Amino acid sequence: MANPRSDSEMGQDMEDLTKGLKELSESPKEKSERALLHSHLEQQHYLICIPKKKADNACKCCRGLEQLNVELHNPRTEDAVKMKSQTQRIQYLEKRFMDLAKNQEQMIQLKTEHRKPYMQL
Repeated sequence: MANPRSDSEMGQDMEDLTKGLKELSESPKEKSERALLHSHLEQQHYLICIPKKKADNACKCCRGLEQLNVELHNPRTEDAVKMKSQTQRIQYLEKRFMDLAKNQEQMIQLKTEHRKPYMQL
């Protein structure tokens, strides 16, 4: 008894035979045209892949820069807070220095005023 084959296997065999017959029946001109079309298709695929790769690399670079930006945002915020705090401290110290300078001038004037009566004696 012969080995029974499924309908799908027989269908596949029929397709393969049909394809083989088509290739055999094609003229050399048709084969060369098909080969030329195939080579054009490969060239187009290659040319399309070049900008795609560049775009993928640019996208990867952008993601890296965005990540770096996020990582640098927190220290920048902390530094801004520190700078504001230091600026306030500098303003406070300048105010205190100006107060001390005024007090010193007043003490010098007071000393000069007290010295005048004693110099007259």
